[in-house]
Amino acid sequence: MWYITVVLLLTIFSIRDYSKGKVTPRSLFNILWLVLTFMLVFRYGQGTDYYEYQLKYESLDSSGSFLVNTLYHGEIGWYMLTLAGNKLGMSFFFFNGIISFVEMIMIRRFILLYSPYRFLSLLLFYPTFYLTGCYSVIRQGLELCLFLGIGVPLLLNKKTFKYLILIVCLSLIHTSAVALLICPFLQNWKKNKYYLIAGIILIIYGFKFIQGYFDWDSIGSYVGTNISIAGILVRVILLLLIWALYSLPHRIKGEASYNDDVFFRIYLVGFIISLFFYNSATLSQRLTMPFKAVEIVLLPILIFSNQHYMRAIRDKTNKLIVSVLFFVVVLIMNVEFTKNIYSYLEQGNYYSWVTPFDYPYSSVFDQNKIRKYISNFDGE
Repeated sequence: MWYITVVLLLTIFSIRDYSKGKVTPRSLFNILWLVLTFMLVFRYGQGTDYYEYQLKYESLDSSGSFLVNTLYHGEIGWYMLTLAGNKLGMSFFFFNGIISFVEMIMIRRFILLYSPYRFLSLLLFYPTFYLTGCYSVIRQGLELCLFLGIGVPLLLNKKTFKYLILIVCLSLIHTSAVALLICPFLQNWKKNKYYLIAGIILIIYGFKFIQGYFDWDSIGSYVGTNISIAGILVRVILLLLIWALYSLPHRIKGEASYNDDVFFRIYLVGFIISLFFYNSATLSQRLTMPFKAVEIVLLPILIFSNQHYMRAIRDKTNKLIVSVLFFVVVLIMNVEFTKNIYSYLEQGNYYSWVTPFDYPYSSVFDQNKIRKYISNFDGE
Protein backbone atom coordinates (compact mmCIF):
# COMPACT_ATOMS: atom_id res chain seq x y z
CA MET A 1 0.00 0.00 0.00
CA TRP A 2 2.94 2.32 0.67
CA TYR A 3 4.10 2.35 -2.96
CA ILE A 4 0.58 3.21 -4.13
CA THR A 5 0.36 6.01 -1.55
CA VAL A 6 3.56 7.53 -2.95
CA VAL A 7 2.40 7.38 -6.58
CA LEU A 8 -0.93 8.97 -5.57
CA LEU A 9 0.88 11.78 -3.74
CA LEU A 10 3.10 12.42 -6.77
CA THR A 11 0.02 12.44 -9.00
CA ILE A 12 -1.88 14.89 -6.77
CA PHE A 13 1.06 17.29 -6.48
CA SER A 14 1.74 17.08 -10.22
CA ILE A 15 -1.87 18.10 -10.96
CA ARG A 16 -1.59 20.87 -8.36
CA ASP A 17 1.54 22.25 -10.04
CA TYR A 18 -0.06 22.16 -13.47
CA SER A 19 -3.20 23.94 -12.27
CA LYS A 20 -1.11 26.71 -10.70
CA GLY A 21 1.12 27.00 -13.78
CA LYS A 22 4.13 27.86 -11.62
CA VAL A 23 7.55 26.31 -11.08
CA THR A 24 7.45 23.83 -8.20
CA PRO A 25 8.79 25.32 -4.92
CA ARG A 26 12.09 23.70 -4.03
CA SER A 27 11.19 23.21 -0.34
CA LEU A 28 8.04 21.23 -1.13
CA PHE A 29 9.87 19.19 -3.75
CA ASN A 30 12.61 18.34 -1.25
CA ILE A 31 10.10 16.70 1.11
CA LEU A 32 8.93 14.11 -1.43
CA TRP A 33 12.46 13.70 -2.76
CA LEU A 34 13.55 12.82 0.79
CA VAL A 35 10.74 10.26 1.07
CA LEU A 36 11.93 8.54 -2.13
CA THR A 37 15.54 8.79 -0.97
CA PHE A 38 14.87 7.14 2.40
CA MET A 39 12.83 4.43 0.67
CA LEU A 40 15.71 3.66 -1.68
CA VAL A 41 18.60 3.95 0.78
CA PHE A 42 17.05 1.78 3.52
CA ARG A 43 15.26 -0.82 1.39
CA TYR A 44 15.78 -4.52 1.92
CA GLY A 45 14.92 -7.32 -0.51
CA GLN A 46 13.19 -4.89 -2.86
CA GLY A 47 13.55 -5.25 -6.62
CA THR A 48 14.07 -8.36 -8.73
CA ASP A 49 17.90 -8.38 -8.55
CA TYR A 50 18.46 -7.28 -4.95
CA TYR A 51 19.43 -10.71 -3.57
CA GLU A 52 21.68 -11.44 -6.55
CA TYR A 53 23.67 -8.26 -5.91
CA GLN A 54 23.79 -9.03 -2.19
CA LEU A 55 25.02 -12.58 -2.78
CA LYS A 56 27.78 -11.47 -5.16
CA TYR A 57 28.89 -8.72 -2.81
CA GLU A 58 29.00 -10.95 0.27
CA SER A 59 30.75 -13.80 -1.56
CA LEU A 60 33.49 -11.50 -2.87
CA ASP A 61 37.01 -12.26 -1.68
CA SER A 62 38.14 -9.04 -0.01
CA SER A 63 41.78 -10.00 -0.55
CA GLY A 64 41.24 -10.04 -4.32
CA SER A 65 43.03 -7.75 -6.76
CA PHE A 66 41.46 -4.56 -8.12
CA LEU A 67 42.79 -5.51 -11.55
CA VAL A 68 41.10 -8.90 -11.83
CA ASN A 69 37.39 -9.04 -12.52
CA THR A 70 36.05 -12.28 -11.08
CA LEU A 71 32.37 -11.41 -11.06
CA TYR A 72 30.12 -13.14 -13.56
CA HIS A 73 29.25 -10.73 -16.41
CA GLY A 74 30.39 -7.91 -14.11
CA GLU A 75 32.22 -4.91 -15.57
CA ILE A 76 35.62 -4.07 -14.07
CA GLY A 77 34.46 -0.66 -12.79
CA TRP A 78 31.62 -2.18 -10.78
CA TYR A 79 33.94 -4.93 -9.54
CA MET A 80 36.39 -2.31 -8.27
CA LEU A 81 33.60 -0.41 -6.50
CA THR A 82 32.30 -3.52 -4.76
CA LEU A 83 35.79 -4.71 -3.89
CA ALA A 84 36.62 -1.29 -2.39
CA GLY A 85 33.48 -1.46 -0.26
CA ASN A 86 34.38 -4.98 0.78
CA LYS A 87 37.97 -4.08 1.69
CA LEU A 88 36.68 -1.15 3.78
CA GLY A 89 34.52 -3.59 5.71
CA MET A 90 31.19 -2.17 4.53
CA SER A 91 28.13 -4.38 4.82
CA PHE A 92 26.08 -4.75 1.65
CA PHE A 93 23.35 -2.64 3.24
CA PHE A 94 25.78 0.23 3.84
CA PHE A 95 27.41 -0.10 0.41
CA ASN A 96 24.04 -0.23 -1.34
CA GLY A 97 22.84 2.72 0.74
CA ILE A 98 25.75 4.87 -0.45
CA ILE A 99 25.08 3.94 -4.10
CA SER A 100 21.38 4.74 -3.62
CA PHE A 101 22.08 8.12 -2.01
CA VAL A 102 24.42 9.11 -4.85
CA GLU A 103 21.70 8.16 -7.37
CA MET A 104 19.10 10.34 -5.65
CA ILE A 105 21.49 13.29 -5.34
CA MET A 106 22.12 13.09 -9.08
CA ILE A 107 18.40 12.90 -9.90
CA ARG A 108 17.67 15.84 -7.63
CA ARG A 109 20.36 17.90 -9.38
CA PHE A 110 19.03 17.00 -12.83
CA ILE A 111 15.44 17.89 -11.96
CA LEU A 112 16.28 21.14 -10.16
CA LEU A 113 18.48 22.27 -13.05
CA TYR A 114 16.00 21.71 -15.86
CA SER A 115 12.43 20.89 -14.80
CA PRO A 116 9.76 23.51 -14.15
CA TYR A 117 7.23 20.92 -12.90
CA ARG A 118 9.37 19.00 -10.44
CA PHE A 119 6.65 16.77 -9.03
CA LEU A 120 5.74 15.69 -12.54
CA SER A 121 9.43 14.85 -13.04
CA LEU A 122 9.39 12.67 -9.91
CA LEU A 123 6.20 11.01 -11.17
CA LEU A 124 7.86 10.27 -14.51
CA PHE A 125 10.95 8.98 -12.69
CA TYR A 126 9.05 6.77 -10.22
CA PRO A 127 7.43 3.81 -12.08
CA THR A 128 10.41 2.56 -14.11
CA PHE A 129 13.64 4.51 -13.64
CA TYR A 130 13.29 4.46 -9.84
CA LEU A 131 11.52 1.14 -9.19
CA THR A 132 13.45 -0.75 -11.86
CA GLY A 133 16.69 1.14 -12.50
CA CYS A 134 17.53 2.12 -8.93
CA TYR A 135 15.80 -0.72 -7.08
CA SER A 136 16.73 -3.69 -9.27
CA VAL A 137 19.37 -3.17 -11.97
CA ILE A 138 21.62 -1.31 -9.55
CA ARG A 139 24.63 -0.95 -11.86
CA GLN A 140 22.54 0.58 -14.63
CA GLY A 141 20.65 2.70 -12.11
CA LEU A 142 23.96 4.24 -11.06
CA GLU A 143 24.98 4.73 -14.70
CA LEU A 144 21.60 6.32 -15.49
CA CYS A 145 21.66 8.78 -12.59
CA LEU A 146 25.28 9.85 -13.12
CA PHE A 147 24.55 10.45 -16.80
CA LEU A 148 21.58 12.68 -15.92
CA GLY A 149 23.17 14.51 -13.00
CA ILE A 150 26.67 15.04 -14.40
CA GLY A 151 26.70 13.98 -18.07
CA VAL A 152 23.76 16.06 -19.28
CA PRO A 153 25.06 19.34 -17.77
CA LEU A 154 28.48 18.65 -19.34
CA LEU A 155 26.76 17.95 -22.65
CA LEU A 156 24.65 21.12 -22.60
CA ASN A 157 27.64 23.24 -21.54
CA LYS A 158 29.57 21.72 -24.49
CA LYS A 159 32.30 20.28 -22.29
CA THR A 160 32.64 17.40 -24.70
CA PHE A 161 36.00 16.04 -23.54
CA LYS A 162 34.89 15.77 -19.91
CA TYR A 163 31.62 14.23 -21.08
CA LEU A 164 33.46 11.54 -23.08
CA ILE A 165 35.69 10.71 -20.09
CA LEU A 166 32.58 10.35 -17.92
CA ILE A 167 30.88 8.01 -20.41
CA VAL A 168 34.00 5.84 -20.70
CA CYS A 169 34.04 5.55 -16.89
CA LEU A 170 30.30 4.74 -16.82
CA SER A 171 30.84 2.03 -19.44
CA LEU A 172 33.14 0.33 -16.92
CA ILE A 173 30.13 0.15 -14.58
CA HIS A 174 27.60 -0.86 -17.24
CA THR A 175 28.66 -1.52 -20.83
CA SER A 176 25.44 -0.08 -22.29
CA ALA A 177 26.77 3.42 -21.47
CA VAL A 178 28.89 3.18 -24.65
CA ALA A 179 25.74 4.06 -26.62
CA LEU A 180 25.74 7.49 -24.93
CA LEU A 181 28.89 8.44 -26.89
CA ILE A 182 26.54 9.43 -29.71
CA CYS A 183 24.96 12.28 -27.70
CA PRO A 184 27.53 15.05 -28.46
CA PHE A 185 26.73 14.64 -32.18
CA LEU A 186 23.07 15.42 -31.47
CA GLN A 187 23.72 18.98 -30.30
CA ASN A 188 24.38 20.25 -33.81
CA TRP A 189 22.34 17.92 -36.02
CA LYS A 190 22.87 19.86 -39.24
CA LYS A 191 26.64 19.86 -38.84
CA ASN A 192 27.00 16.26 -37.66
CA LYS A 193 24.22 14.38 -39.48
CA TYR A 194 26.64 12.87 -42.01
CA TYR A 195 28.91 11.64 -39.20
CA LEU A 196 25.89 10.05 -37.52
CA ILE A 197 24.81 8.30 -40.72
CA ALA A 198 28.38 7.09 -41.36
CA GLY A 199 28.61 5.89 -37.75
CA ILE A 200 25.39 3.88 -38.04
CA ILE A 201 26.65 2.24 -41.27
CA LEU A 202 29.98 1.38 -39.61
CA ILE A 203 28.14 -0.12 -36.63
CA ILE A 204 26.04 -2.32 -38.93
CA TYR A 205 29.08 -3.54 -40.91
CA GLY A 206 31.08 -3.92 -37.70
CA PHE A 207 28.32 -6.05 -36.21
CA LYS A 208 28.31 -8.29 -39.28
CA PHE A 209 32.10 -8.59 -39.18
CA ILE A 210 32.35 -9.65 -35.52
CA GLN A 211 29.25 -11.85 -35.36
CA GLY A 212 31.30 -14.93 -36.32
CA TYR A 213 33.42 -14.56 -33.20
CA PHE A 214 30.58 -14.82 -30.65
CA ASP A 215 28.20 -17.52 -29.52
CA TRP A 216 25.02 -15.62 -30.31
CA ASP A 217 22.85 -18.46 -29.01
CA SER A 218 24.36 -18.00 -25.55
CA ILE A 219 23.95 -14.23 -25.76
CA GLY A 220 20.36 -14.71 -26.94
CA SER A 221 19.60 -16.90 -23.95
CA TYR A 222 20.94 -14.15 -21.69
CA VAL A 223 19.15 -11.16 -23.18
CA GLY A 224 16.10 -13.21 -24.14
CA THR A 225 13.77 -12.81 -27.08
CA ASN A 226 10.81 -11.64 -25.07
CA ILE A 227 8.65 -8.92 -26.61
CA SER A 228 6.91 -6.60 -24.16
CA ILE A 229 3.81 -5.40 -26.02
CA ALA A 230 2.74 -3.23 -23.08
CA GLY A 231 6.23 -1.72 -22.85
CA ILE A 232 6.31 -0.93 -26.58
CA LEU A 233 2.81 0.56 -26.41
CA VAL A 234 3.73 2.86 -23.53
CA ARG A 235 6.91 3.93 -25.34
CA VAL A 236 5.03 4.71 -28.58
CA ILE A 237 2.26 6.64 -26.81
CA LEU A 238 4.76 8.74 -24.87
CA LEU A 239 6.71 9.47 -28.05
CA LEU A 240 3.52 10.65 -29.78
CA LEU A 241 2.65 12.86 -26.79
CA ILE A 242 6.14 14.36 -26.70
CA TRP A 243 6.11 14.88 -30.46
CA ALA A 244 2.70 16.59 -30.27
CA LEU A 245 3.86 18.95 -27.52
CA TYR A 246 7.17 19.58 -29.28
CA SER A 247 5.34 20.45 -32.52
CA LEU A 248 3.07 23.06 -30.91
CA PRO A 249 4.17 26.70 -31.45
CA HIS A 250 5.72 27.13 -28.01
CA ARG A 251 9.22 27.87 -29.22
CA ILE A 252 11.04 30.60 -27.31
CA LYS A 253 14.50 31.74 -28.28
CA GLY A 254 17.05 31.09 -25.59
CA GLU A 255 18.46 28.45 -23.28
CA ALA A 256 15.14 26.67 -22.58
CA SER A 257 14.52 26.22 -26.30
CA TYR A 258 18.05 24.87 -26.79
CA ASN A 259 17.65 22.41 -23.92
CA ASP A 260 14.42 20.88 -25.12
CA ASP A 261 15.85 20.62 -28.65
CA VAL A 262 18.76 18.52 -27.35
CA PHE A 263 16.55 16.51 -24.98
CA PHE A 264 14.13 15.76 -27.81
CA ARG A 265 16.93 14.51 -30.09
CA ILE A 266 18.35 12.29 -27.31
CA TYR A 267 14.89 10.87 -26.64
CA LEU A 268 14.20 10.29 -30.35
CA VAL A 269 17.53 8.53 -30.94
CA GLY A 270 16.83 6.30 -27.95
CA PHE A 271 13.45 5.39 -29.43
CA ILE A 272 15.03 4.58 -32.80
CA ILE A 273 17.65 2.35 -31.13
CA SER A 274 14.88 0.55 -29.24
CA LEU A 275 13.17 -0.29 -32.54
CA PHE A 276 16.24 -2.26 -33.66
CA PHE A 277 16.01 -4.40 -30.51
CA TYR A 278 12.22 -4.56 -30.16
CA ASN A 279 12.33 -8.39 -30.00
CA SER A 280 14.29 -8.30 -26.73
CA ALA A 281 12.68 -6.20 -24.03
CA THR A 282 15.75 -6.73 -21.80
CA LEU A 283 18.34 -5.57 -24.34
CA SER A 284 16.16 -2.72 -25.58
CA GLN A 285 15.67 -1.40 -22.06
CA ARG A 286 19.32 -1.67 -21.10
CA LEU A 287 20.57 0.12 -24.21
CA THR A 288 18.02 2.93 -24.21
CA MET A 289 17.06 3.57 -20.57
CA PRO A 290 19.38 6.62 -20.19
CA PHE A 291 18.11 8.09 -23.50
CA LYS A 292 14.50 7.58 -22.46
CA ALA A 293 15.14 9.02 -19.00
CA VAL A 294 15.48 12.57 -20.35
CA GLU A 295 11.67 12.49 -20.60
CA ILE A 296 11.53 13.27 -16.88
CA VAL A 297 12.49 16.87 -17.69
CA LEU A 298 11.55 17.04 -21.40
CA LEU A 299 7.83 16.51 -20.81
CA PRO A 300 7.59 19.08 -17.97
CA ILE A 301 9.50 21.64 -20.08
CA LEU A 302 7.19 21.14 -23.07
CA ILE A 303 4.00 21.19 -20.98
CA PHE A 304 5.12 24.28 -19.04
CA SER A 305 6.20 26.27 -22.09
CA ASN A 306 3.11 25.35 -24.10
CA GLN A 307 0.80 26.12 -21.19
CA HIS A 308 2.19 29.62 -20.83
CA TYR A 309 2.18 30.21 -24.56
CA MET A 310 -1.51 29.31 -24.70
CA ARG A 311 -2.28 31.68 -21.85
CA ALA A 312 -0.45 34.49 -23.60
CA ILE A 313 -2.45 34.20 -26.83
CA ARG A 314 -5.68 33.02 -25.08
CA ASP A 315 -5.98 30.07 -27.44
CA LYS A 316 -8.57 27.95 -25.60
CA THR A 317 -8.49 25.12 -28.13
CA ASN A 318 -4.76 24.55 -27.91
CA LYS A 319 -4.81 25.05 -24.14
CA LEU A 320 -7.37 22.26 -23.93
CA ILE A 321 -5.08 20.06 -26.06
CA VAL A 322 -2.15 20.69 -23.69
CA SER A 323 -4.34 19.92 -20.66
CA VAL A 324 -5.57 16.67 -22.21
CA LEU A 325 -1.99 15.65 -23.06
CA PHE A 326 -0.90 16.41 -19.50
CA PHE A 327 -3.61 14.24 -17.96
CA VAL A 328 -2.86 11.44 -20.43
CA VAL A 329 0.80 11.52 -19.29
CA VAL A 330 -0.28 11.33 -15.64
CA LEU A 331 -2.64 8.45 -16.40
CA ILE A 332 0.07 6.55 -18.31
CA MET A 333 2.48 6.88 -15.37
CA ASN A 334 -0.11 5.37 -13.02
CA VAL A 335 -0.81 2.53 -15.46
CA GLU A 336 2.91 1.92 -15.96
CA PHE A 337 3.40 1.84 -12.18
CA THR A 338 0.70 -0.84 -11.81
CA LYS A 339 2.10 -2.84 -14.75
CA ASN A 340 5.62 -2.75 -13.30
CA ILE A 341 4.46 -3.82 -9.83
CA TYR A 342 2.71 -6.83 -11.38
CA SER A 343 5.95 -7.78 -13.17
CA TYR A 344 7.93 -7.41 -9.92
CA LEU A 345 5.47 -9.76 -8.19
CA GLU A 346 5.89 -12.30 -10.97
CA GLN A 347 9.69 -12.10 -11.16
CA GLY A 348 10.29 -11.82 -7.42
CA ASN A 349 8.71 -15.14 -6.38
CA TYR A 350 5.90 -13.44 -4.46
CA TYR A 351 2.99 -15.56 -3.30
CA SER A 352 -0.06 -15.55 -5.58
CA TRP A 353 -2.19 -13.67 -3.07
CA VAL A 354 0.09 -10.59 -3.18
CA THR A 355 -1.33 -7.76 -5.32
CA PRO A 356 -0.04 -4.23 -6.05
CA PHE A 357 -2.10 -3.10 -3.04
CA ASP A 358 -0.30 -5.64 -0.83
CA TYR A 359 3.17 -5.11 -2.35
CA PRO A 360 5.24 -4.52 0.78
CA TYR A 361 7.98 -2.07 1.52
CA SER A 362 10.69 -3.83 3.52
CA SER A 363 13.56 -1.95 5.15
CA VAL A 364 16.90 -2.95 6.67
CA PHE A 365 15.30 -2.23 10.06
CA ASP A 366 12.66 -4.95 9.52
CA GLN A 367 14.32 -7.62 7.38
CA ASN A 368 11.90 -10.37 8.36
CA LYS A 369 8.90 -8.57 6.92
CA ILE A 370 9.65 -9.60 3.33
CA ARG A 371 9.63 -13.29 4.33
CA LYS A 372 5.86 -13.17 4.70
CA TYR A 373 5.40 -12.31 1.03
CA ILE A 374 7.96 -14.28 -1.00
CA SER A 375 8.70 -17.99 -1.36
CA ASN A 376 12.51 -17.65 -1.36
CA PHE A 377 12.71 -18.66 2.29
CA ASP A 378 10.35 -21.67 2.15
CA GLY A 379 11.86 -24.69 3.84
CA GLU A 380 14.21 -22.74 6.11
